[in-house]
Amino acid sequence: MSCETTPVRFWCLNIKNIVETAQKILTQWLLIELTLLNTFFLMTANRGFHSIAAKRTGGTMSYDDVEIEDMEWNEELQAFTYPCPCGDLFQITKEDLRLGEEIARCPSCSLYITVIYIIEDFLGDNDQKKNKNIEPSKQQPIAVA
Repeated sequence: MSCETTPVRFWCLNIKNIVETAQKILTQWLLIELTLLNTFFLMTANRGFHSIAAKRTGGTMSYDDVEIEDMEWNEELQAFTYPCPCGDLFQITKEDLRLGEEIARCPSCSLYITVIYIIEDFLGDNDQKKNKNIEPSKQQPIAVA
């Protein structure tokens, strides 16, 4: 029995229209989803994936890569800083850099950046201080009575 020969022909045509509309909506949804996935892939490929930072931060990507030369030394905080979009500052100390840390965090939000630097530049500061402490002090003359 087909829709044309049944007394409820109107309902059969309505169901047919509903099915066709649902198929169109599903097709459009799949196209949107593919577009979003493609956009995400391109964004990820353009930014690069930082495996070391990702391992340290549970697999997520940093907000940006910033060279240490682009950061400012903040005497008050005793840290290198860089502006965060939230209005605060990403921060990383010299001690963190000496220890090999490359993540500067914002204290006000969840964003962080990957700091690009040469670790030897910061190990040298520490070694120079140690060498100053090791140098023998100059002898002072002593008067003997």
